[in-house]
Amino acid sequence: MKAYEDGDYKTAARHLQAAVNFGLPVASERATAHKYLAFVSCTSREPRVCRDEFRKALAEDAAFDLTAAEAGHPIWGPVFRAVKAEAAPKAKGK
Repeated sequence: MKAYEDGDYKTAARHLQAAVNFGLPVASERATAHKYLAFVSCTSREPRVCRDEFRKALAEDAAFDLTAAEAGHPIWGPVFRAVKAEAAPKAKGK
């Protein structure tokens, strides 16, 4: 998280992906890691990867949501809302 907060997104993405790969023990932690991977992807102009990471976050934690400030972000806010809307019918059909 320090690398992300410092704006070192390449290092942050590498560390977050390693954490996911090595198995974070708690679903909400995995969802948070995917959220930050989505943020990095969105800001790196990789919209497909951004959507995929948000999908993974929601798969880990169906109740996952962004904070109001995060949801209002002009780059990833609309992407998250679209992915969440897409996932809602699937969650109801379970």
